[in-house]
Amino acid sequence: MDFFVGYLGLIVSGPPKTGLEASGAGYARRPVTFGALGDGSRSVATSLSYSFGVAEADWGVVTGLALYPDALASSSPVAVWETPPRHVPTGTTFLVPSASLSLLIHARGICPAGETLGQASDGGAIIAGQTVSILDGVLAAASTAATMSMSQLSSLLSQLMRALPTSDPEDGVSLWSNANLLAISAKD
Repeated sequence: MDFFVGYLGLIVSGPPKTGLEASGAGYARRPVTFGALGDGSRSVATSLSYSFGVAEADWGVVTGLALYPDALASSSPVAVWETPPRHVPTGTTFLVPSASLSLLIHARGICPAGETLGQASDGGAIIAGQTVSILDGVLAAASTAATMSMSQLSSLLSQLMRALPTSDPEDGVSLWSNANLLAISAKD
């Protein structure tokens, strides 16, 4: 199963976490597929390069790349990462560097917006643009991951159990793991 199937967009006007998507005549998100996580953590786009065509207006300075679930202008990026800055004036073409299309993914499970998911081969940190899930080697917006297979649910619960404290924090409100059983701290 592919790691991600959706759209690739360009980020301008600042760092990828806070920058805006490129706009202007000639700009459009490009369909993209990142293959299954090889060696358990590396995903590479199925095309060696992505061309955004000829800019019919100045798009600004591209500072990052973003993965989107669809081509709708209203959708938020699933993940963003830096790429070497490059100005795209009218009449030029932006070609995504191949090193930006090889991703090393470290995160698993549910990841909140702003969390580092991994790193692109050219060094840019891959940041979750919204709450996402990486379950069974597939990246998805958490809202689209609402239906999970039993295997995905089991993986998520295992991750939760490993993250819990192993002794009662005695605060009366916390979950903790007691001999691999889920326990709740209760006030007297």
